[in-house]
Amino acid sequence: MDCRTAERLISLQPDGLTTEESTGLAMHIAGCPSCAREQQLQERLSRTLGEMGRLEMAAPAGLADSVMKQLEAERRIRSKLIFIPAGWRKAVAAAATLLLMAGGSAGITSGIWKMADGGKAVVME
Repeated sequence: MDCRTAERLISLQPDGLTTEESTGLAMHIAGCPSCAREQQLQERLSRTLGEMGRLEMAAPAGLADSVMKQLEAERRIRSKLIFIPAGWRKAVAAAATLLLMAGGSAGITSGIWKMADGGKAVVME
C-alpha cells in the first residue's frame, strides 16, 4: 500500500473500513512513520471533535431577542425594496416572458429568411 492510499483510508476510518482495508492500513502504518503520525493526528482530532459535541453551553442572555430583532429589521428592509404589489408581479413576469418569446421568434424568423436566400441578408418591406 502506498502513502496516498493510506492517507485516504486514515480519513475514512471514522466511517468504518473493511477488514481488508484495516489490515492493509495497519501493516502500512507499522512501517511508515509519516502515516503513523497522520493516524495519531486523525485520532486526536476525532476525539477532540467528539468531546466538543458533548459540551453544552448556554447562550448569552438576550442573544435570541437580539437575533430576532435583527431578522425583523432585515425583513422590513426587504419588503420595502419589493414595491411591486403581489398581484402585479405575475403580470410583469408574463409580459417579460412574452417579450422574450417574441424577440426569440423574430431572431429565428430572420435566420430562416437568411437561410432561404442562401445566406444573404433579406430586407422585408
